[in-house]
Amino acid sequence: MIPSPPDLVSSTRVAGVRAVYRAVFPQTLRSPAFWCFAILYLGAVAIYLPAGGRPGLLVEHLLIFGFFSLLLLVILPLTEGAPVPAWSEGAPANQMLTWQLSALLLFALLFLVYTFLLFLLFVPLWGRQNRVLQMIAFSVPLLFFFALPVVTMRLLGSSWQELGLTYGYRSGLVALISCVLPVMLGATLLVVGHLSALGWLTNIIKSLLQAGFPEEIFFRGLLLTRLLRWLGAPWGLFLSALIFGAFHFAVNLSQGGSLGLALADCILDQLTFGLMLAIICFRTRSILAGTLLHTLTDSLKI
Repeated sequence: MIPSPPDLVSSTRVAGVRAVYRAVFPQTLRSPAFWCFAILYLGAVAIYLPAGGRPGLLVEHLLIFGFFSLLLLVILPLTEGAPVPAWSEGAPANQMLTWQLSALLLFALLFLVYTFLLFLLFVPLWGRQNRVLQMIAFSVPLLFFFALPVVTMRLLGSSWQELGLTYGYRSGLVALISCVLPVMLGATLLVVGHLSALGWLTNIIKSLLQAGFPEEIFFRGLLLTRLLRWLGAPWGLFLSALIFGAFHFAVNLSQGGSLGLALADCILDQLTFGLMLAIICFRTRSILAGTLLHTLTDSLKI
């Protein structure tokens, strides 16, 4: 077989990338879910400074949004041709799906109450360094985001693959590309002396066990996949990210800002990050890449 000329191969790849963009972006722009996100994001930008936010943090949010947008442009063609997901996105809803969503929403409600009690009552009373609170903050997410929900979903008929607990489609490559920015930021902090190697490793382990793994299991592996099957991609992606953002409202409010600033942070930070993580899970059919990105990102915030 005569090999194809490099120019022909390159032009074929470019044409393939353009075809992916033409298939995805017009459909996205026609989706009400996209415009709901756009309105929320622009509204959060508009109220951020009047609500007491710092200009530097607003610029940081916008730069991170730009990075996620560029990352999305890379991930979409890279994950084109992924196999049909185990959760059968867009499949007709049934009674078992109703039970699964009801159980997940119950767990979500319980954990939401827990976050308000923890960050707005117990932490102000006892302090963040209290050993009991640290044990609670370590164990409760693993219990309510991982152990109990996974056991419940398995009892209600979900497979491991259906929950995103598989390698997925090009997850390793997507993880490598996605984690470039947090790795570079961490390396920079190491070089300038603002972070030690042991300290960063400790933060990574804590982030993995407290947020990266349990939150990806719950919000992407369990909740997102149920919403995708029930509502399809646009609304499933948006609503899972919206719920993820809402869960961080108490944390943001505990930082001492106004209600408006806490809400704006939920949208500009957690909702946007949650949407990116949801897209990664949806495209790779796995929570692997999102777990690594989530863990490394949070390890720099501790």
